[in-house]
Amino acid sequence: MDQQEQAFAALSADDLIAQAQQAARDGQTQKAIHAWRMVQTRFPDRSEAVLGEARLLRDGGDIEGAAGVLARGVDRFPDDETMHLERGWSLCEAQAWDQARAFWSQVRERFPLNYGGYLGGGLTSRKLDAFVEADAIYELGLARLPPIVDLLRDYAWSAYQQRDWSRALKRWERVMMQFPDTPDGPCRAGEVLMELGRLDDAATVLGPARRLFPKDPSLAVISGFVATRRGDVTEAERAWADVRALLPGELSGWGGWATALIQAGRSAEAEPYLLEAAQRHPADVTVAMDLARVAVDRKDWETAVERWRSVVARFGDRPQAHIELGWALALCGRDADARSCFEEALARFPDDPEVIVAPARAAQKQGDWREAERRWVEVTRRLPTMSVGYIGIGEALREAGLLDRSAVHLRLAAKRFPGEVHVDLQLAMTLSRQRNWTEALPVWEALKRQHPDHASVQTGIREMLFQARQDQGANSHPDAPTGSAPFEIPEILTSNDARDERTAATGALLMQFESLGDTCEFGIVQRRYGAEPLSLLRWSSMSPSSLVEALQARFEGVGDPDQTIVADEHGEYITRDKRYHMFSHTFTPVQSEPMDRFVKQQLRRMQYLRRKLLEDLGAAAKLFVFKSNEGVSDIQLTAIYRALLAYSQENALLCVRLQDPAHPKGTLDRISPRLWVGYIDRFSTVDIAVDTWVGLCQTAHAQYAGTVR
Repeated sequence: MDQQEQAFAALSADDLIAQAQQAARDGQTQKAIHAWRMVQTRFPDRSEAVLGEARLLRDGGDIEGAAGVLARGVDRFPDDETMHLERGWSLCEAQAWDQARAFWSQVRERFPLNYGGYLGGGLTSRKLDAFVEADAIYELGLARLPPIVDLLRDYAWSAYQQRDWSRALKRWERVMMQFPDTPDGPCRAGEVLMELGRLDDAATVLGPARRLFPKDPSLAVISGFVATRRGDVTEAERAWADVRALLPGELSGWGGWATALIQAGRSAEAEPYLLEAAQRHPADVTVAMDLARVAVDRKDWETAVERWRSVVARFGDRPQAHIELGWALALCGRDADARSCFEEALARFPDDPEVIVAPARAAQKQGDWREAERRWVEVTRRLPTMSVGYIGIGEALREAGLLDRSAVHLRLAAKRFPGEVHVDLQLAMTLSRQRNWTEALPVWEALKRQHPDHASVQTGIREMLFQARQDQGANSHPDAPTGSAPFEIPEILTSNDARDERTAATGALLMQFESLGDTCEFGIVQRRYGAEPLSLLRWSSMSPSSLVEALQARFEGVGDPDQTIVADEHGEYITRDKRYHMFSHTFTPVQSEPMDRFVKQQLRRMQYLRRKLLEDLGAAAKLFVFKSNEGVSDIQLTAIYRALLAYSQENALLCVRLQDPAHPKGTLDRISPRLWVGYIDRFSTVDIAVDTWVGLCQTAHAQYAGTVR
């Protein structure tokens, strides 16, 4: 027996465990392992010795050795929950997923009230792409145990991994509502809304979260992407600056802001950020390509060619790199080099449509329309089932001034590719250039009806109308040339229903409504359309009975220091009214200003909003809205409405309930001339049924307008 063993042999179990722990802290791994094994030999009932050895082995990178120790530990201590959990996680760490799946099933059966069996089992099933199984495991855990953030978060990730955005949104909203002190809920809900293309809704969710969690890098990154896609340069600048401050090594902080600048037409400002990103991340192809494109944007052709050559040299497997090098060469007048580049690209990527099209696009970029026509004809030969070549020929002929040939060609293309928006658009543009209004206007009208939100269609109509209106006036004049027939411009082409005007009109409508609770949902709908009324209850929650009491008491005491609690809840100042149990968000982070100063301002604000609400109630100035996540009974509805009528017999109320078999979403029942009950398919402050809310308000307002004296 050596000296160390003699020393260990004389120690008690507790002293020997202390020696092992100290050796581990001192980095004496072998001594610690020896001590742990001595404990296991001399004191076989001490499970911490098994766990200690396994953790040391795992920390040292011996995953297989740790798994073996834990396997023996599970056999020796069949009722030890920690031993089982460590064993399960060791199998996950070793990526022994099939073995882990079977083991976690045993853990759930043996220890049904331990969260680990559900977390580990769900993760293992997800790694095996068994998402139905994973969801079943998470749902079983949520049914058996009170929810914890890790379990709800993993449940949400399961839907996210499947790209089942609808379910993912609902699950992240649950994380957000039940655990408001974690930024994961709003962060991932915002990301899912972005994936769904609901950028305004994403911004609505992320904005308050960014104020509450200003140091969370993930929120900053997602906010940056959302702002960039929305074209909100101010918010993008703020978000990407935060990313660079929080994560200076993160590529997106530099490249994301550069992208936002480029999209805003500020390429010159983007270049320093791209240069920094390229220096920090030389292997990133996107940064390298964006840097080359910036040189193209400022027409610095030599720099552009140099940079594109560098991209091709480093990322030669990217067809787009070869294409854009060819374009840069053509645009700086090096036609022979451009042709050589395109030929090399075609030899390397003979079946890539973009490579086939590239020489024709290069001629277009140069404005060489005759050469472009020749090359587009070659595209139609190589890609006969795609419309791009036919569109190119029609455009090239038109820009070359050969309008009749362009029109003939595009009419044939429209028959070959019926319903193809870009073909019809080019035909409409050629017919308008001919000023052939009797044929052009029906094509534009069809485009407007079928593609009302298509940006190119909208632009084309605006440009067309300028000339068409002049011709219409000239053709209707008594001195019009012989044969110039009058024509009518379809009303649909002159009505401007662009999204911004629709939003403004809807916002003006929603300004005429005022929320009475019970959550922020209707307030968020108003914000979605730019309606920002000052309202006491817009961001408040209050039960139906408390609302009736407050109305009957004229909200007496609201904003009084003795009746109002101002508190820090999850980093946000909130208010609670002691009498009416009214909870209100302020969306003010506690770090923004001291509590004493905030309280004085907030109490004055609440008193003002109380007076304003009483004035609006007395003047019947708004259509009041109420909903409750818990439902509103007929008795409660009647009580609320009577309380409103006590202020003015002209007051109107829209109460919104969840749909039922007799009342599908969008149904609006008129109970009396100024009382409505509307139905919606869900209540939510994240996945809001915006269209249904707006539809209910539009119908109720139209009916209300008929009762105004």
